[in-house]
Amino acid sequence: MHFKEVLAGVTGISVPIFGIQWKPVTAEVTVAREVLRTLEDKRVLYRPHEMEGAHYCIRSVEDIRRTLTGALQQVDPQTHVGKQFAKIRKACREFCDIVGSPAFDRAPRPM
Repeated sequence: MHFKEVLAGVTGISVPIFGIQWKPVTAEVTVAREVLRTLEDKRVLYRPHEMEGAHYCIRSVEDIRRTLTGALQQVDPQTHVGKQFAKIRKACREFCDIVGSPAFDRAPRPM
């Protein structure tokens, strides 16, 4: 944790004797664990494509994107975890673009 992160969490200072009030910053590893717990419940990531409908998959992937967007607001986007979250979110957008395309129904084999 950097000094700037600690300073950003300070919410007040009391002077008579001295005291500092602060809101602790959520650790990056905690955010990563929460995201992994959410992802492990997404059937779109591990079920065969024949068992899922396209509309269900799109809803599930959009939920994953929302989760990752919230997680990216809690971590530094320049860290390894932040970059991985951004890559997964980009893959989700690309998936929705492909599945939402009119050509998807004419594809020889579903995604």
